[in-house]
Amino acid sequence: RRCMKKSKGSFLFSGLLGLMVFLLLLTVAIESSRAALHAMDSLYTQWELARAAGDFRARVETYLRYSVDSVVVGEDRAGSQLLCYGHKGSVRRKYYLSYSPTADCELLFMDSWHFHAKKGTNPLTPPHLAVKQLEIRELEPGKILWSMVLVHRRTGKEKQIREVFSYGTG
Repeated sequence: RRCMKKSKGSFLFSGLLGLMVFLLLLTVAIESSRAALHAMDSLYTQWELARAAGDFRARVETYLRYSVDSVVVGEDRAGSQLLCYGHKGSVRRKYYLSYSPTADCELLFMDSWHFHAKKGTNPLTPPHLAVKQLEIRELEPGKILWSMVLVHRRTGKEKQIREVFSYGTG
């Protein structure tokens, strides 16, 4: 029996063929990983918007239900604003949209004040979520309709919030 000896050219060709197959498989893996990462990012953004909406609902609903006797709905340059008046001596609040220079977008803010203390201002939405189209209407005594859109600034995805809140029932 005679052993066939491979020529240097065929050895080089099979090496290059193996390298090309490896690079092709690597490209397919990278593309599918990129698609999976994009899908995971999209799911995370949706979760983040839902979490922020839930946090907003919990904060506002609890305060309106248990600490507010009357409200005044008004308008300013950015949209609706809500003034809340509670039990005698309790904290008063104002909810409104305003431009935040640190976030470089409109955020939902809450001013709180008490007869014997300075006014405090706090954002109710995180800086990576802009707020637009704030509309608040009193439907009837004891009920308001609150509508706004949360916008994830990096992705542009939006979440509409439309809630009826009761007040003065606590």
